[in-house]
Amino acid sequence: MYSQDNGRADGGERFWNDVETRLGTPVLAHCLGSYVSGRETPGPLWGLLYVTDYSLYFHHFDQRNWFSAVVQSHSTEVTFELSFDLRLRLSERTPSGWIRRLMDSHRNAYEIIDVSGEQSPFVFTIEQPNSRLLEVLRSKISEDSKSL
Repeated sequence: MYSQDNGRADGGERFWNDVETRLGTPVLAHCLGSYVSGRETPGPLWGLLYVTDYSLYFHHFDQRNWFSAVVQSHSTEVTFELSFDLRLRLSERTPSGWIRRLMDSHRNAYEIIDVSGEQSPFVFTIEQPNSRLLEVLRSKISEDSKSL
């Protein structure tokens, strides 16, 4: 990682600049979290959640390490996009069963529901409860639902 002392951006800043360049839009907020369910790929998967003016993204990175080599498994890179073009509703849900055991007692799952029913609910958790991500996500979803 580069330090700012030598005039170069650190790895985190470069990473987010690369993401914004690839997407063609600024990332408004981001945090660590997990995808639990809602798409064809089985969860849980740990990764990054980030919000732009147009979408929520979840990005899970390829994981190859000594543990995955021992258990002969690894997960590949996965990215999900939930477009704000859909009529969405965000709700907090208290998980039960195996999901509750997966998370500690201080975290709840959040569910993004496609009001039209075209997509399954997208269930995720966040690691930083005070993250701006939920605030920005709530504002984007409520803005879009008002315009429809």
